[in-house]
Amino acid sequence: MDTRPIEEFNNKARMAYMNLGHIKGAINITSPDSVEMIIRVKDKSKVFLIYGSGSDKAAIICRKLVKDGFQNVNLLNHGLYNFVWSTANVEDCKSGRDFLTDHEGLY
Repeated sequence: MDTRPIEEFNNKARMAYMNLGHIKGAINITSPDSVEMIIRVKDKSKVFLIYGSGSDKAAIICRKLVKDGFQNVNLLNHGLYNFVWSTANVEDCKSGRDFLTDHEGLY
């Protein structure tokens, strides 16, 4: 779940450095309430990776999922920017680029 603003998720942010693409298979979640429809049909052992960009929205959604009984909730704590930066600048992390999509030509 990508908790960034929809403009960032769709690479339409006014500040170009915020246009990073997203992790393959990610869905954009704009608020903790928008999670309800998605988790209603999921089994409690479903794996979740939640990330954002500089707000606490990702952590709030993680807490909500755990409170609702989900057991495998993971937070990409430093957000997508740091993940993308690492795939571009740390030799041992370059394969992380395989997890990203919609980033071609952005960086």
